[in-house]
Amino acid sequence: MAAVLVLFSCQKKNSLAEGPAKTTIGLDSLTGDSASKDDSLTQAAPIPKAADEYFNDFIYSFTTNIKYQFSRVTFPLPCIKYGKTSYLKQSQWQFTKLHTRDAIYTVFFDKKSSLDLEKDKDIVDVKIEYFKMKQHQVRRYDFKKVAARWMLVQIEDFALRDYKDYPFIEFYQKFASDTVFQMNHVKSPLSIRVVEPDDEFEKMDGVLDAEQWPSFRPELPVNEFTNIDYGQSLKFRDRRIVAIEGNSNGFLSLLYFKKVHGQWLLCRFEN
Repeated sequence: MAAVLVLFSCQKKNSLAEGPAKTTIGLDSLTGDSASKDDSLTQAAPIPKAADEYFNDFIYSFTTNIKYQFSRVTFPLPCIKYGKTSYLKQSQWQFTKLHTRDAIYTVFFDKKSSLDLEKDKDIVDVKIEYFKMKQHQVRRYDFKKVAARWMLVQIEDFALRDYKDYPFIEFYQKFASDTVFQMNHVKSPLSIRVVEPDDEFEKMDGVLDAEQWPSFRPELPVNEFTNIDYGQSLKFRDRRIVAIEGNSNGFLSLLYFKKVHGQWLLCRFEN
């Protein structure tokens, strides 16, 4: 569809822009959340043939099949907590759904082409990171391909201030949690691309005044949220893309941020 300039009424709310209901992660134990080994739905989850080819196929099986998960953790598992290493035995491990326990999760990029890394079968190292903002802590689950098989090889807890993209992570949390701060960091006019109201298979481009943004913004994880590091470099220090992705439902919203005169601004939204 050809690009068009559309002025949207702030009284009309696009239902698709609302996104799934707000969720939280709440991973308190070292191994994350737990589930009963008697959960027949979890045990019965099928293993796709491509599970070791694509990480996203693997992590689906890892988080939905108890027996498979236990077979894909290297025991004793190194657990590093603020520089001190201990080892977790298999008998101590609890089944965890990681980010798939929530309806939505976040991934951080610096360019749109990096989203293709999610479907790159040549990746051999992926890290799932949890930001626990109230504790100022990051928890990282490190997965590697070992003998052509994806394995969880390490868990690490460390201070948020030591995270490679710490300044932007702090900005995002404030943007998501403080409505006044958020409105002060929305570019006007704001470029958007959303679903055509009369045809869900078509997209239309347009612009909004910053004041109209609340009618279109998706639900944003706030105090606890994730990143999946597929190898995106984040070399562009003045731009970020926050992907709000749905678990197993195809939901995807993209928030494009750019640093202008030293401060981050939301400059484009795609839904």
